[in-house]
Amino acid sequence: MISHYRYSTGLMKVEMGILQGSVIAPSLFLLYTTPRLEEINREVQQTETNINSHIQEIEKKRHINTSVYLDDVTIYIKGNQYNDSNNILFNLFIKIKEIGDVCSIKFDEGDKLQFIHFGKSIKCQMKELRGGQSIQTGMKLLGIELDSKLTFHKEIKKRIAKMRSLSYVISFFIKEINVANAKNLYLATCRSAIEYGSEIWFPAAEDKQERKLDSLQRKIVKRILNVPQSTPTH
Repeated sequence: MISHYRYSTGLMKVEMGILQGSVIAPSLFLLYTTPRLEEINREVQQTETNINSHIQEIEKKRHINTSVYLDDVTIYIKGNQYNDSNNILFNLFIKIKEIGDVCSIKFDEGDKLQFIHFGKSIKCQMKELRGGQSIQTGMKLLGIELDSKLTFHKEIKKRIAKMRSLSYVISFFIKEINVANAKNLYLATCRSAIEYGSEIWFPAAEDKQERKLDSLQRKIVKRILNVPQSTPTH
């Protein structure tokens, strides 16, 4: 039942899951999953403690962290031994699945389950974890394309292509709307598209990529203001 001020809905029986489109679905989801995610985080911290208790050298200690955004869970392991990190990650994966099984939470083991190694040089040529899960050379995390060396080349190319396509879209609409609305359209589409996650990927951009992104933005703004694309010579 949902109540708002003096109004209330009738009783609804929910035997499994959450009603699709319900206004309280996000709250119910968080109420149920937050304790489970906290349990996963405790398991990760305990694993880090157990592993590091046998390691004397500071530089060889493992650092394991988790981050959660809604239903996306990411586990990070920092260490110098690639194979050992893979084994630790696989064992954690098994324990997390067991936690989910106990409380009826199923983790997606399809395309969304991804493993990747980050490093300037990859000495190990392992292609999969001990359990058979593939290790990717690239993946998408919260909408940002990552590669094993964190060059962000694919992500930057994607941003340039998106800006180019948005340029054509805005060119079509500015014929029918005034400058103020065209500006709002630019801020809502182009600026949001180029600024999302820019703190992460933009420092890796090459000079020519920076110039291209700048050029595309200038071109769009000139079209909105009806300014000539090139400066007259006379």
